[in-house]
Amino acid sequence: MTKQQLLNMINEWNHETHIFLDHVKEVLTTLENQQQQQIISYFTYSLNLSSESKEDHFIIGTYHIHNLSHTFMTNPYICIKLSEDAPFHFSGKYVYKPRKLATIPQGAWEKLNDHTNRMEYWLKPLNVQLIKPNEILSFSDFRIKWKSTDSYSGSVTGFTYCEEYKEGIAAINQLFISGS
Repeated sequence: MTKQQLLNMINEWNHETHIFLDHVKEVLTTLENQQQQQIISYFTYSLNLSSESKEDHFIIGTYHIHNLSHTFMTNPYICIKLSEDAPFHFSGKYVYKPRKLATIPQGAWEKLNDHTNRMEYWLKPLNVQLIKPNEILSFSDFRIKWKSTDSYSGSVTGFTYCEEYKEGIAAINQLFISGS
């Protein structure tokens, strides 16, 4: 082996080592970012199933977003989705395009999608643009009701979005309801 061949091999190994180290640094940076930006969202709820045929069944629930990261969550919003063909009626503290602050209930959210859509509720909190580290933001006291005289089956799912998570994060639990 000539001196030039040996130098070429050393240069090639150095180049491969630099590529490998750059890749390791990139993976470490990604892992650090994932550890810093951790968010979970979940439902808490109470269920009331009526034994009277003329009374409605209902759920009173809250959707929570918990920022477990060391960084701020910016411009949070959520999607609460009812399954297709579910006989559920959703209501809560939300408004369409708020006009006057005096008429908006405290803790209200704004519905972002079409008000005629009864299966998806895209909501953003009014007057909250940041969720601080270790802080919880909640969409409180929503109600889902349905007739007790009919058979019923359906689910409720939730997703959280923000500037840091544009793809969205699914809630860690869902509501599945069925009966007759």
